[in-house]
Amino acid sequence: MEADRRCSEPGADDWYAAAVVTTCMWLADATYAPPWGRPHPARSPATDRELRAYPETIEGELVAAAILLQHRPDLVRSRPGWAEGISATLRWAWHAGPPPLPGVRATESSQT
Repeated sequence: MEADRRCSEPGADDWYAAAVVTTCMWLADATYAPPWGRPHPARSPATDRELRAYPETIEGELVAAAILLQHRPDLVRSRPGWAEGISATLRWAWHAGPPPLPGVRATESSQT
């Protein structure tokens, strides 16, 4: 996936791409294996909670991502593009919007 490639480049600090990967993992109900600790289900991208991706929680995450820009200026500074990446991915997956990154196809979201 394009987002994985962008995140794995040396010196990468691409919060937008990281948000795309995180959101796809959550939507796919994937397991996250951190470099430390135990593997666990991917957490919701905007609220960082242990939620499964259901219609209600997906819509809630979309709303939460939109208000991150207003309520978390520290996050906006420390992770530029994070909220935008979450929003773009959820609009793509949930509302059939444009892909969050060029070259991303709908079938790739299930491969994360």
